[in-house]
Amino acid sequence: MKEGSGGEAGASYESEASPFQRPARRPLLQRLVPLTEHVRGYRGGTLRRDLLAGVTVAALALPASLGVVLAWMNPEHMDLLFKEKMGQMMIMAAIVMQTVGYFWIRQVIKIEV
Repeated sequence: MKEGSGGEAGASYESEASPFQRPARRPLLQRLVPLTEHVRGYRGGTLRRDLLAGVTVAALALPASLGVVLAWMNPEHMDLLFKEKMGQMMIMAAIVMQTVGYFWIRQVIKIEV
């Protein structure tokens, strides 16, 4: 609140827009794809880390999403993974490899602040 203006603290409307005024419309591309709003301020130095993060997320999400799609398309084939001994061993091996990969990636990508 500016000095000399009356009213309670924080009740100053001098610098704020009118609550009855329509907000400015954003360009169509920014309304359709909100991510484009941040492209102008994007720093190229973080591109490598961002790409590596995207690849890591894709590598972790792909096996799980593929399993869901296969279970939906052909449940009999996916039942073999859970009922047969070899299928159970393959699931355990996949879990171990995912865990090892997670910790390995964490060591590779140490972000220093």
